[in-house]
Amino acid sequence: MARCPNINLPEWKELVASRGEDMAYYLWDQFDGDVPVQEYSSPTGANSITPKVKELIAKMGVDIMELSKYAKDNPNIDFSSANSIADVTAKIIAVSENATNEDLTEEMVHIATQILEETDPDLVTEMISQVGDLPIYQETFDEYKDNPVYQNPDGTPNIRKIKKEAADKLIARIVTEQLEEGVEDAVPPRLLSFFKRMWDKISDWFRGQYKSSGIDIFRKVGTEIVRGEVEGDFVDTAFLDQDVANIFFSVSGTQKSIQNKILNTRENVKKRIDKSEKISPVLNQDNEADNYYEVLVDGEFKRVTKRVTDRVKAWYRDKFPGKVFTPEEERDNEFKRQLGTEFHEMFEDIHARFFNSDGTKRINPGNAQTFTDPKKQAVYTKLEKYYTDLIGEFSKDGKNPLVFSEAIVYDAIEDEAGTIDLLIVEEDGTANIYDWKFMSTARGAQDISWFKKGAYGVQLGQYKKILQDNYGVRRIGKNRAIPIQLKLKRENFQDPTSNLLLNGIGIGSVNPQQVEDLTLTPVVEKTESTGIERLDKLIAKLNAVYNQISETVAVDETERSSKRERLNILQTAIRQAQVNQNIAPIITAVGVMQAEGQNIISDYENLYKDKPLTENSFEDEELSDFASRIDQYLVSITAFEKIAVDLEPIIQGSDLSDKDKAFFQNEINSKQNDIQRAQEEITELAGRFGDKYMGLRNSVTGLTKPQAVVNFFVQTFRSAAQLPLPSIRILTRLARKAMTKAQADALEDVNRLDEIKNKIKNSRQGSIGDIVKDIQKKIYQKDDKGGLVNKLIYRFSRDFYKALEENAENARSKKWIKENIDIAGYTREANEIIRRETLKYNNIYSNDQVTRDKLMREMRRKWDINDPQFNGFGNYVLRRHPLPKWESKEYLELKKDPQLFELYNFLIEMNEKARDMGYLQNRIAGTFIPFIRKGFAESLAWDGGSTLSAVQNFGAKLTRRMDDVGYGGMNQITGEVENSIPKYYTVDFTRTEDGSYDNSDLSLDFFKNQILFINHMNKYKYMSAIEGQVNLMQTIVRAKSHLRTGFFGRPVKEGGEFVVDENNNRINARFFDLFVQNTLYDNPYPADGTDFGVPTAAIKKGWNSIMKSIGYDAIKGKPFFSDTEEGTNISIVKSMEVLNTAFQMKTLGLEPISAAVNSFGTNLQMAAQSGVYYNYRDFLKNEVRLFGNKYKSDQEREMFVQLQNIFMPLKDSPTYQKLLESSASSAQEFLDKFSDRLFIGFRSPELHLERSLFKTLLQNSMVVDGKIVNINTFVRNKYKDRYNNARTFQARKAQIDQEIEQLKKTKSMDVTKRLDKNGKVEIPGLDLTNRDELQRLTNLTRDIARSSTGGFTEFDNIKANMNIWFKSMMVFKGWIPKLVDTRFGEFRKVGDDFEVRVDENGLTTGEKYDIGRVRLFLGNFTKFILIPNLVKYYNVQTANEKGIEEMDKMFLYYSREYEARTGERLNMSREDFFDLVRTNSRKTMQELVLIVMLNLISIQLGFFEPEDEQDKAARNRFRFYKKVVNRFSQELMFFYNPAEWQGILSQGIIPSVSLLSEFKTFSEHFAEEVTGTDFSNLDKSPGEVRDDAYPVKYAMRMFPLTKSLVTWLAIFDPEWAEEMDVTIQETNR
Repeated sequence: MARCPNINLPEWKELVASRGEDMAYYLWDQFDGDVPVQEYSSPTGANSITPKVKELIAKMGVDIMELSKYAKDNPNIDFSSANSIADVTAKIIAVSENATNEDLTEEMVHIATQILEETDPDLVTEMISQVGDLPIYQETFDEYKDNPVYQNPDGTPNIRKIKKEAADKLIARIVTEQLEEGVEDAVPPRLLSFFKRMWDKISDWFRGQYKSSGIDIFRKVGTEIVRGEVEGDFVDTAFLDQDVANIFFSVSGTQKSIQNKILNTRENVKKRIDKSEKISPVLNQDNEADNYYEVLVDGEFKRVTKRVTDRVKAWYRDKFPGKVFTPEEERDNEFKRQLGTEFHEMFEDIHARFFNSDGTKRINPGNAQTFTDPKKQAVYTKLEKYYTDLIGEFSKDGKNPLVFSEAIVYDAIEDEAGTIDLLIVEEDGTANIYDWKFMSTARGAQDISWFKKGAYGVQLGQYKKILQDNYGVRRIGKNRAIPIQLKLKRENFQDPTSNLLLNGIGIGSVNPQQVEDLTLTPVVEKTESTGIERLDKLIAKLNAVYNQISETVAVDETERSSKRERLNILQTAIRQAQVNQNIAPIITAVGVMQAEGQNIISDYENLYKDKPLTENSFEDEELSDFASRIDQYLVSITAFEKIAVDLEPIIQGSDLSDKDKAFFQNEINSKQNDIQRAQEEITELAGRFGDKYMGLRNSVTGLTKPQAVVNFFVQTFRSAAQLPLPSIRILTRLARKAMTKAQADALEDVNRLDEIKNKIKNSRQGSIGDIVKDIQKKIYQKDDKGGLVNKLIYRFSRDFYKALEENAENARSKKWIKENIDIAGYTREANEIIRRETLKYNNIYSNDQVTRDKLMREMRRKWDINDPQFNGFGNYVLRRHPLPKWESKEYLELKKDPQLFELYNFLIEMNEKARDMGYLQNRIAGTFIPFIRKGFAESLAWDGGSTLSAVQNFGAKLTRRMDDVGYGGMNQITGEVENSIPKYYTVDFTRTEDGSYDNSDLSLDFFKNQILFINHMNKYKYMSAIEGQVNLMQTIVRAKSHLRTGFFGRPVKEGGEFVVDENNNRINARFFDLFVQNTLYDNPYPADGTDFGVPTAAIKKGWNSIMKSIGYDAIKGKPFFSDTEEGTNISIVKSMEVLNTAFQMKTLGLEPISAAVNSFGTNLQMAAQSGVYYNYRDFLKNEVRLFGNKYKSDQEREMFVQLQNIFMPLKDSPTYQKLLESSASSAQEFLDKFSDRLFIGFRSPELHLERSLFKTLLQNSMVVDGKIVNINTFVRNKYKDRYNNARTFQARKAQIDQEIEQLKKTKSMDVTKRLDKNGKVEIPGLDLTNRDELQRLTNLTRDIARSSTGGFTEFDNIKANMNIWFKSMMVFKGWIPKLVDTRFGEFRKVGDDFEVRVDENGLTTGEKYDIGRVRLFLGNFTKFILIPNLVKYYNVQTANEKGIEEMDKMFLYYSREYEARTGERLNMSREDFFDLVRTNSRKTMQELVLIVMLNLISIQLGFFEPEDEQDKAARNRFRFYKKVVNRFSQELMFFYNPAEWQGILSQGIIPSVSLLSEFKTFSEHFAEEVTGTDFSNLDKSPGEVRDDAYPVKYAMRMFPLTKSLVTWLAIFDPEWAEEMDVTIQETNR
């Protein structure tokens, strides 16, 4: 008796969810409610058939068996497209492992109708005649008409067979009466009853044969059939033997879904060939090079904007920018491309013989092609064997893949298309991608070129993404490029320029384990699975390591060689493990890692561990090199730390004996233990190295110690140098020092360029513009048509390089080398390479002597020309040393012009410098000229005054481009910002797709461009020199612990100790990463999300219409924007930057009052910061003296100028002014300086302040033991007893003041400086080439200046500025955070490192602390209701006994509070704390007094307010004066009066957006003036409307200068004020 389940039981619900309701009831009944666990998962294949269906089939006398077994018993039958079959004759239903219950039910329908055709043929004939009128017939006809199974011998459709199939499909839908509702729309009532009767007939027959068969099971399955989830295909018996006449097939549902999408793409996306355009040089071996795609949109085919091949092109361009092919290379490459295309077509032909166009296998293969050329025939045979072997692998055991050749795939979202050479879809939906790569490799090549493998990875990865995103593919199986080597020879073997001929091909085995030659081993996409989970995880880790090493930048040839070696070792290990499951190369890599670990430990012990920190024996480059080795080791070793566990499945699954398996496993276990020990030791070593050589060396402690998480407000608004994280402080100090070194080198280079420029000017007639044109004529290359190419002329003839290549390819003659190469020059450079390579191999392979000796022999053969087996006939060093006889005619002609020849040599020297540091690739260094786009000013000045051209260039600059400057390095393929030090001006944007040049956007402002290049090149050099240290810091910061904090951000204590959270520093680490991206990698907005754009296609189209209407097209003969332009995306980030800049120019440009207030504010801040390093009276004297340009003598002026160039204390680069004055035309120079002139009221006072401050600090500094010390702090530190008591303080105070003044007069740097006999400035005792020492005073000057202005330096930024929206909100508010911090900030350590000294034990002295002076005053010197406690203030300022007692209490309180808040002890002396309290409280009192005075002036001014009857100009003058006084008062009142905050915040969230509002207002007034209509008040007459319209006023207010003019005219011109209705506001907005 059936048991009824409780449907609320969890077990029942799970069973229904897993197996369906019908099956659940059956199982519940069969097992009396106790269903076994294994039944809760859905079975596959024969196990998936419901018991009732099995029972029905059994009663029909039909057996069920596995399809694979049935296929073996019937080898003459093709089952490739079958998921299940029904053999009526043998009474068998065979199912694959993926067959479903629905497949079996469909086979039952096939059997039933076949039986019915035997028993009642008239009924079947009637059925076939009726079905022709139904829609289902047309659907079936369209589906099967091209299938050979449903065709007559002559190839025409077999109509009866197709109608029979249609009838079967329909009957399968009408399994039970309940389905009538689902089909009545498709079948007329008269026919519905007929087909219902048809099924009844079948049912009756079954009932008659098997009355108890339980046919009701068809109700459930029939419903699913109606949904269209199952469709069957009938095999044409005409193509089968007698034994297969009654066999039916089924394709899996997953395959069908993918198949439909592939076929749909084939119909809607077409591949076209464009013969009109020249093939891109970087794709000239690609058979898709001349293809493009079109997609059907709204009934019309439109060109697809992107190809997968374009990603490959971007890859090659990124790796080989500006690559140029010789005509012979282009000819050879075209020959190879045509062969590749021809052999691809062979593959297509082979595929079509075995598979139908829908991916199903043909019953009978077609005939093979035959070729008269025996070599082509041999190629075809090899390709056919590879193809059939490959398909055979996927067809084993009765498996039935769908196979597509040249499968077009399309991503609609990206609008990107590509073609997969061979796509194999298995029954479970797994897709396998194969791409044929016909290629030729260099003689003696051991593997496919690294750049080709990289390009193949890009291509295969994108195919995978498109399939997964658009075709329902859930799993990718094999994803690989198949290398097929073209065996080529020259038509005349003695002539290397003769045509190539085909000699045959080489192709590997389908089973890669049988392939030993790596040039024939498939290139596998990095995520392809091996089927061994542990091995897959290991390969993923190895790939991660490979990517990490790939992204590192090698700055010289030694590093590049070492990097190549490591990458080759890793890549070989990855390829062999992934393709062949060969782990031998992995073992080699493990040995290399072991050796590297030992070398790192040894080098640290011998070179760094006990080296005194005071010894300046390490440059940044050397420290970064070692730091990089540590960092790369720690990153790489993570792939090997569980190597024994990862390799165990491979070893145990091998054919080795048990004894050998145990031996190898023990060896690997031993290596793993060694690696883990080294990993632990090097991790500790990294911390010690970082603390000493990055921390203490830069006067920072605590790099490896845990810190508290930095709270949101400190993170967002405090500048980098003031943040409490040691890592960020070290970063800023490293970066500032690096930048100053770069500026010093750049200044030296630019000065040399300036001297050469002056020589050229003096040697010829004409303007600088004429000189630039002469330069372009003589030192620039020309194209075939005589057009300018942005490259230097070749020093040596191209014939030399051809001859060198010919010798390398064919003759390989040492005699030729000795006759054509400067052997001495070559040997010098080659010997240095041999030395470096020997050192490298000794390090890397110290544990593997056999490999080391083998590689060193190969290395010597390549470089040592005296080696008997020398084979380096084509090495790059030979290219650098031709004899003078090969000099080009252009170069010989240039030699006749001494000045231009000197310029040329200077440019070559700069390029070689850039090459040696890694900025330029070796192959372009000899001809490089920077690629810089025209600016707005140059377009106006050089393009015939064309404003339209300038506007076009300006609009283009709002889009994101690969060559953008100031936005960090960009990935050529993805277009995303990447973490790399940018190499600006190296992207050749002039090279077009067809290889020609377009210079329309190229700047030709020669000298200016060279200065820009020199600046960025030198910055790259010194930033690269610190990158290794910064990267190791990132690793340390990510791995370190942090102090656990409570709700208010204070560190938590337990048991009197701070609680440390181990290895959980991700918040501070992410924060540090932002500053690294901003500071090191020049990414201005790392805190932003991805930039997005505004499409411009519609905008361009509309603008073209406007320009056409005003006659532009008629004049120019073309539209403003090209008709072929697809439109671009305007960058929101760039647009906001432009808007912010425009708003600042408009608001502050030529605004004298704002400038005066700014100057007033900065001087107040200078006064507030005085007292520690300088006296404010000294600063004021210097301001007056330098303002009047008063020096004691010309010699004094010269020394001060030289010291400025040496110390570089100003915020502007020392080459900035030279850059402004280097333009090739006076018009452009005027436009370049326009911005500076607009802000002259701000820039000039700030620069004057910086110079005055520097002069003051020179007067207050002296040299002691080679170190710069501040006289004030030096003297104070001598008297550490000065606060012992009040009497001692009074005595010491006079002594201190007197001694300071005496030292300033006799020992200061300003007093002791002098000129040597060569006119160079010197300071006795100070090494003016010691950048580290000079940098201390440079940093101090800049820090004080920036604190006074509230601004931020390039390397002292705040997080708020790293987001474009936040930065836009902070326009005109950027000064607030820093100046608020100086008044209200908590007691904290500050970034001032001028006096900091760190000894070898990490003991630090001289650290500076600060507290907001208003916060200090309010907390300690006020009573209730904020009334000042003047008595307490007096006691502290005079340092009497009560005052000292009060300060002692403060010191104890702040010491404890600081430790509780930060987790670290206060490192400040009692005396320094007392000085801080006295100074800050005194400055606050002075500021309060000044505020009172300014308010009194404002009140007094109110008594002079004019009467109402006076004219408007007089009233405006009064309001203006009062406004000016208020502005000065507000500069201070902002910090004390919350009401003032409203004025700042009233500017709106993003102030610059108000420009759009102003434009709207102007437009409205302009329209009212023109039309006389006010649409907001239609009752007004035209005269009234025009009277109230002021378009001139609002137009003037939109621009700098005219905006100020509106105000000044309103003050002094009564008529203007009345006519324009201008009223000056007393308050500031």
